[in-house]
Amino acid sequence: KKTILSKNGLVDALKENKAIHKNVLHKVTEIDGVRVELALQWCKTGSEIKPYANSLFVPDGGQFYTGFKTSLTKAFNTALDTDFSGEIIRKYLDGYVSVTVGIPQFSNQAKTALANPEARTACAKATTDAIKEFFAKNKKDGEQIKELLEKEQKAEKAAQRAREAEKTIVTGKKVKMLTNLPPKLADATGKGYRELFLTEGNSASGTL
Repeated sequence: KKTILSKNGLVDALKENKAIHKNVLHKVTEIDGVRVELALQWCKTGSEIKPYANSLFVPDGGQFYTGFKTSLTKAFNTALDTDFSGEIIRKYLDGYVSVTVGIPQFSNQAKTALANPEARTACAKATTDAIKEFFAKNKKDGEQIKELLEKEQKAEKAAQRAREAEKTIVTGKKVKMLTNLPPKLADATGKGYRELFLTEGNSASGTL
């Protein structure tokens, strides 16, 4: 006989050694008949948010996951007085977003996404409340998370500048992608060294 018990709900599924901060963002609430549980933490590596509906893993999320993402971005930036994109906020976020509804409605036969609109509303509110409460109680955790995301944002901006630099010619003018080119001309693609081939006629250039 084996007894399987999760005393702390979805928090027990999180790996403690992965988080960059001390406390776990955990909230269990019921809103208009929809039970919502969040168990989240920011990690440097191996992060993934796993959405569940009525204990079923739904890889495409659905309505409730959309509500979660939208509220997460707004509530996070409000709580920490930042202006991060949703992609950056979620990039290092790991954990679970779970909802339980009375009668689940799925978007497809494979049940990969939940369609219940009430789940979106409930999950959005629960997420806003959870983020607000977490950062109000855990100031140091907020500073650590903010520092991580600021580094990521700087890295992304540096990468963007590098991509822009590749399009800059010697004179300092930015090269615009050419459109409506003759068939014999095309923009260079890829990185690094380029070569220009001058050939006599179409037959000679065909193999190039």
